[in-house]
Amino acid sequence: MASRGPYPSAFEGHSIQPPGMMRHGPFPGVSPDGHRSLEHIFEAERLTRENRRLAATQVDHQRELVAAQQEVQRLKAHIGSTQTESDIQIRILLEKIKKMEADI
Repeated sequence: MASRGPYPSAFEGHSIQPPGMMRHGPFPGVSPDGHRSLEHIFEAERLTRENRRLAATQVDHQRELVAAQQEVQRLKAHIGSTQTESDIQIRILLEKIKKMEADI
């Protein structure tokens, strides 16, 4: 660029494009031949879909875990009541045996 006078232009070597205006040349992330790297875009979309699927699966597993924990609590309560009932029946039978032995 030819300067007008003995001093170099203040804009020499600098862009004089105002902010927000279109620029010429490739954009960041664009290959030299002018095409965006579609592989990166498709990979990001695939990862997003996979992330959503995994999040939904995690929610399902969490619900199943809560249901299983509730079932364990119900089974423990049932086992406890069954043990108590069997203990009572054993005591009754032992008392009957003692009475029968006393009678004999």
